[in-house]
Formats: sequence, C-alpha cells, structure tokens
Amino acid sequence: MYYTEIHYAWLGLLLGIVACIVTSAVYPLALRMARVWGVLDNPDERKLQRHPVPTLGGLAIFVGLFVTTALFLTCFPITKYAIVLVAMIVLLFVGVWDDKKQLPIRIRVLVEMTVVIGMIYYGKALVDHLGGIWGIDELNDWVAWIISVVAGIGVINAFNLIDGVDGYSSAYAMCVCMAFAAIFYFCNVYSMGILGLIGAGSVFPFFLHNVFGKKTKMFIGDGGTLMIGALIVGMMFSMLRKGSLCNEILHLQYGVGGIPLCLSVLSIAVFDTLRVAFSRMVHGKSPFHPDKSHLHHLFIDYGFSHIGTTCCILMLNGAVVVAWMLCWLLGADVTTQLYVVVFVATLATFVFYPFMRHQSKKRTKLFHAMTRWGGYSHIDHTRFWLWMQKFVDDELFSDGKNPERTMGENENGCKS
Repeated sequence: MYYTEIHYAWLGLLLGIVACIVTSAVYPLALRMARVWGVLDNPDERKLQRHPVPTLGGLAIFVGLFVTTALFLTCFPITKYAIVLVAMIVLLFVGVWDDKKQLPIRIRVLVEMTVVIGMIYYGKALVDHLGGIWGIDELNDWVAWIISVVAGIGVINAFNLIDGVDGYSSAYAMCVCMAFAAIFYFCNVYSMGILGLIGAGSVFPFFLHNVFGKKTKMFIGDGGTLMIGALIVGMMFSMLRKGSLCNEILHLQYGVGGIPLCLSVLSIAVFDTLRVAFSRMVHGKSPFHPDKSHLHHLFIDYGFSHIGTTCCILMLNGAVVVAWMLCWLLGADVTTQLYVVVFVATLATFVFYPFMRHQSKKRTKLFHAMTRWGGYSHIDHTRFWLWMQKFVDDELFSDGKNPERTMGENENGCKS
C-alpha cells in the first residue's frame, strides 16, 4: 500500500497515542512491582525527597514503547528498530539492577560501551560523516567508531545524570523525541520519525504521575534514564550516519549541520554533564561521584519548584536551539553553526552556573529577583494542580480504596 506524508503523520500520531494508553495501563502494575520488589529510591543528604519512592517508571515506559513498536513492526519490518529495542532492554535491566543493588560504575560503563558497540555493529549506523565541518565529510572508520562510542556513552549518561527533579528527565526526553521526530519527518525518514513520536507518547503518562501524582508518584529510575538514552542514541546515529537522508537533505539542500543541530537539541544535558564531570575531576573526584552541583540543584537552591526548575532548564535549552536557528537563517556555514552552539551552550552551563552561585553568595539584586521568581513557580496548591493530582491518582485508585501510603507520598522528590 502506498503511504503519503500525511498518512505517515497520522500514523505517527496514532501510534504515539497508543503508546500513551499502553503506558497508562501498565503503570499501576509497575508501581506495585516496585513496592513488592523493594525497588525504591531512599532519601539521603543529596536527594530532595523525604520518603522512599518507587523507581520502576522506566519499566512502564518501556512496555508502552515496546508494545506499540511491535505493533508497528508487524506492518513495517525495520531491522534498526529491533537493534534499538534490544539495546533498551539491556540497559533497562542493568539500570533496574543498579537501582536495586548499586552496581559498580565500571561495570555499568562497560555494559553501556558494549551496548553502544552492538548498536553500531548490528545497526550499521554511527557518526561517520561530519557534514562539512572544518571541510571534512566522511571520517576514517576507526575515528568514526571512537567518536560514536564516546558520544553514545556520553549521551546515555547525560540522560541518566539529569534525573534530579520531578518532571525534568521525562519532559526533556519528550522534547528531544519530538524534536528528532520533526527532523526525521522533514527529511522523509518516516520510520524513525514514528519511533520518536512513540517514545514521546510512552513517556507522557509517566511525566504526569511523576509531576502531579501523590499516591501514584514514581521515579523513572536508572533503568528508565539509561533506556531513554539508548533510544536517543539510536535516533542520533541514524540521523548522522553517512548516506542517511537526513545528512543529504539537511546539509546539501538546506546548509544545515546535522551535528550542530543534534548538539543544540541535547545541549543542556550534554554540557551540564561535562561541566559537572570536569568540576569533579578538578577536585580529585570521580566524574560519577554524586553531589549537588547540577544545574537543577542551582534552581532548587534559588527556591524554584520542581516544575519551575524543569521549565527554566528547558527554556535554556530552547535558547541554544534558537541561537543555532538564527545562525543558520543568517547563512552561516556548518562550522560556524557548531561554534555558535558550543559557545551558547557553554554560556548556559559553564558560565551561568558559577555566575549564579556567586550571586547567591553576595546576595545581589539579581539573587533576590531570582528567588522572588522562584517563589512564583510554586503552584502546587492551585486549583489546576490539585485537579491534576486528583486526576492522576484517581486514574489508578478509582475504586476509592486508600492504598498503602507510599513512598510516593512526598512533598517533592527525585534523585540526584
């Protein structure tokens, strides 16, 4: 059967809705399993919650994505989908195990490296084309493999490390999935565009429970963040590989740098992770050493709510995307596009964080203005918020029974 662009757009939207419904249906089971198995995020001096919270949100998201993708594959068998799904399964399992048993970092990184190598080898997709940056198009195979493995591990861990406040990692994941879906649709790569919409639809129900839920709150957990990282890496490799329609259409027809574009979409997650890792190593610590030096901790310390923090960081990321777009619209070449993205992303992370910490120490006018704006972000007692809380909680407990007081019944929360 011949499908037009409009047909694929409606198909993607329909499958995104199906993924949303499946995740919503599976969420209660994942919540119960987390309690029974004791997969909980316990409070400590780094974390923002006051009570243990279940951390199997990633399982519900995966089931929604897996079931919907399997439905899609019955009509459109695509090998690279299967490779991405296998990578997600492995990292989901490792992440849940890490949530439960606290795996050594070296073991987790080794598994991530193996998964990324498997995605490259079996998926036949990697970052092997710079699209004209510094006058370079195709890369040597060994150089391409090294760059791709490092980039893949970096993106996966960046998504894992931004999971620090309610709604942040899930909202960020939805934005990235929808942005990549839009790029794929623009380039007529409909299969990967549909995967992006399925990913966004799968995450949406979890986002609602994570942000608004009281009795039904659950964290995404390491399993969820690592799994979503694998999904993003799979789409990124497909977009940037040599010979892809995205590379040909974006670069040759419109002068768009694929790498600057991807980097702008992922900018805050990637650059904030680099900033934190660099800071830790400068102080003689492991880049994976947990602390409270992420960008989201800065906004929390300024008095912003979790949803306010999420919105502020997404706006910072949006500013980087806008800077890239303006640069492209003004006719800059792909190398200049990359420089602009790196410069603005560095300002938004490496410069912005210490500058605002300095304002906090000096108690400047900017500090007081920011704390005042932070106070405005606390909307958890508004009519809309209470209605949403009732909606997401009653969705699971419509029989009126009072479930065991969870672990999810906390004022705020997420892990660092």
